[in-house]
Amino acid sequence: MPSLSAFWPRNLALMGSLILPTACVMIDSRASLERPVTVGDAHFTGRFACIPSYRSKKMFGEFVGPSNLGDVFNAPGCDTAIIRLTDGPSLTFAFERHAHLSTPMTLLAPQLSVDRSGKATWSGGSGCSVGVFAGCETGATDLFVNSKGDLVVVTRAGGLGAAFLVIPVAMYGELMSIFPRASGKCAGIADWSAQADCILHDTFTDLIYGDPALP
Repeated sequence: MPSLSAFWPRNLALMGSLILPTACVMIDSRASLERPVTVGDAHFTGRFACIPSYRSKKMFGEFVGPSNLGDVFNAPGCDTAIIRLTDGPSLTFAFERHAHLSTPMTLLAPQLSVDRSGKATWSGGSGCSVGVFAGCETGATDLFVNSKGDLVVVTRAGGLGAAFLVIPVAMYGELMSIFPRASGKCAGIADWSAQADCILHDTFTDLIYGDPALP
């Protein structure tokens, strides 16, 4: 019987092939084509459908972008959402589902930032885990209104770690969903920045003072 040491060179070569780094990158090229439209001082207000008109896909056609606007904010699925970006910065949002409007929630700095183009970035923070895959990841979400007045959401996430504590793995993704501006009594206004003012007056005033009539 041969000595166990006779197997080491071959086993080490096999392990070397297994330890080669693995990288996974998924980027929706359309995300770079969508541009924010600045409204006033980079503010916007709108009522948007929670089901996207566009979602990123994998190579073989599987949808991978956010499937519902509620998912973006770690909230239950919704029918429509009302979103308002103001100074501070401050991003306030409420969701309608089956004719019921949720309590408004607000994101503030430093978790939220807004650049001069009108794009709001919500930092998702970072975290680490240990298991079959051990590593750390970080992510962020960009939100802005495009030239059609629709809400564009781009989620970005990346991470480094090891599978089975042996195989180095690096991952990065940039996925997009577009949520169309919803219809309603304010939707007939051709200028959608004026439409936003209509929603701001008729909806957020009601949310604050207790009569949640949706525009």
